[in-house]
Amino acid sequence: MSSILKVQLHKATDLPVADMALTGGKSDPYLVFILNDQTYRTPCIASNLNPIWSNETFQFRVNDTSGILRVEVWDDDNFRPDDLLGVIDIPLSTVEKGLKKEEDSIKPYAVKVVESLQKQNVSPHVFMSIALLTPVEAVALLDFEVWENERWSRVRRTWAKANLTETDPKEWSSSDGSESSTKFEDVIPTIPPRYEPINTWHYVKHIGDKDGWIYGPTFDGPWYEVPNLLHIVRRRRWINAYKRDDFQF
Repeated sequence: MSSILKVQLHKATDLPVADMALTGGKSDPYLVFILNDQTYRTPCIASNLNPIWSNETFQFRVNDTSGILRVEVWDDDNFRPDDLLGVIDIPLSTVEKGLKKEEDSIKPYAVKVVESLQKQNVSPHVFMSIALLTPVEAVALLDFEVWENERWSRVRRTWAKANLTETDPKEWSSSDGSESSTKFEDVIPTIPPRYEPINTWHYVKHIGDKDGWIYGPTFDGPWYEVPNLLHIVRRRRWINAYKRDDFQF
């Protein structure tokens, strides 16, 4: 029977610097998660060697637990190819099974720094919650998200929903961008029967600027927590979690 690999990213610590001369001792890290043909990329955290992510959760289909989850740590660069900082290879055979409370499941995973950066006196780790779940366990807790969208107007010098173009998603969109609407309630995912909310809908403050916005050149990304002159669109994530009424940890 197939399983679901659930990965929740929390933070990274003590990352190496990609280019000391150009960055002044900082990196702009983002992570890429790869399992077979499934790939996810996180938003970039600007100028930070100890980045924190929030509610970055990914699920992978697993048919064979002999596989390996690869986590790549990259430094973003606007004007030249991005730099690989290091990698983590996690054999699925070592991943614990079953759901656990978040505080009991977070573990540090050591990053193998690329050879060109190994002279730096660093010991980088990525903190994650990783579990192999049965299909039933995978749907015991459901995380839902809706994205709020805005565009920058060079004429008005403001960020606003009114600046969105016909080719942009509308003010509110689904996580994959396949649905969008001028109304928040229109893009809330359908909640299955017997699920109750754990919280209320709220936007994520722990990534992006002080109000949770992340920025990019287009709505296809890539996304950054600090805007630059190339960034003319922005979005922020609204989330809520639902628990099946018969589920207990």
